Amino acid sequence: MDKNYKPITSMKEVPEQLRKLRRQYLRYQQAEIIYSISHQVNEKQENSVRLKE
Repeated sequence: MDKNYKPITSMKEVPEQLRKLRRQYLRYQQAEIIYSISHQVNEKQENSVRLKE
């Protein structure tokens, strides 16, 4: 049986990896918020243009 284990990381690497993951998650979360806000703004603009016509 060939088992592929990851090597044991030093205790300094664990917090660094946590920081990287948190940053990635926050960037993703912020991108979702910005997308939803811009989508709402676009919908409002389209509705106002339709009402003017």
